[in-house]
Amino acid sequence: MKDFKILYLGKYDIYRINQEIRWIRESLKKLCHVDEYGVGYKILDTHPKLFKRGDCVHDLKKLYDEYKPDVILIHQRKKEIWFNRDQIPVPCASIMWDNHGFREERCAWLNNEKIDMTLFRSKGFDHVGKAGIKWWKDNLWNGHKIRWMPAACNLEVYKDYGYEREYDICLIGRSHASTYPLRHLIYKHFRNPDVLDLEESFKANKKYKIMYHKRHKRSWGWDQIMKDKYGCVSGLEYGQAIAKCKIMPTGCSLYGYAVNKYFEAPGCYTALAANMPQEGPDLGFIPDENFIHIAPKNFAEKIDYYLENEDERMKIAIRARKLMETRHSVKIRAHELLQNLEELTSQNTQ
Repeated sequence: MKDFKILYLGKYDIYRINQEIRWIRESLKKLCHVDEYGVGYKILDTHPKLFKRGDCVHDLKKLYDEYKPDVILIHQRKKEIWFNRDQIPVPCASIMWDNHGFREERCAWLNNEKIDMTLFRSKGFDHVGKAGIKWWKDNLWNGHKIRWMPAACNLEVYKDYGYEREYDICLIGRSHASTYPLRHLIYKHFRNPDVLDLEESFKANKKYKIMYHKRHKRSWGWDQIMKDKYGCVSGLEYGQAIAKCKIMPTGCSLYGYAVNKYFEAPGCYTALAANMPQEGPDLGFIPDENFIHIAPKNFAEKIDYYLENEDERMKIAIRARKLMETRHSVKIRAHELLQNLEELTSQNTQ
């Protein structure tokens, strides 16, 4: 549907650690016309520290008059407010990166501007506290539509690069106990307690060769200079790092939904070892079929077992990659997103 026009509103995200939304947009551009606008788009390829909110017009009426889209898609970030929704004749949808951040402010904006649809990362009613969709359903205006848009896998970045799997275990990302309780236990278990330096303590593991990278201190601003300074990896380098490992042990956050690592490791044919997210069955995850199902009391034993049994581990990794190809690629997510937006516009014209 190439004549269908979407205006995407959001921060210029070439320097964002997680590139998933940008990858979905690139796939979306092959299906329809997509214009992009937001903070930073007028000064492309400039470091995000130079971006200012004053560089961006937030008046939806002015943007509609300039771009004439069929629908406006807003990647709603924290407290950024787009206004004058009531002065444009086309529907507006919002992508909510998480369910819990700045919840009251975001909900107030959705209600005040009468935004028509929100695409949430999670659909669970039972997620802990602020992450539950029930709160949103109870507090959003009556005409608001809720849709599910889980994470996705870029199969061109997360793939088998043909590297030797020189590392047994891949430990990348945040691990603080307050948010990632299972991941915290895993990291603690595989550290050498006799070594104080965190990075060196993983290298000093006497049983396994472990790849460890420091967690990112922020989500934005990671040009190559910053990545070299802090020793972090992202994008293509991140996929290549995972592809050198046999198993990636991780887990849900305390909110219970499938974080990106549930899609990144399988894409690289690296066996995912994790607990079951609340939407796991709906996503197609099957314990010990396409991921290694672990819990606080058995993760060490199960990781040992699958590192010793390569054939079983590889069968799980191959099934997981197939799941990404058939249900969770960024191309598939772009098709699903377009379908939701087309449905929204058709209802708007009835």
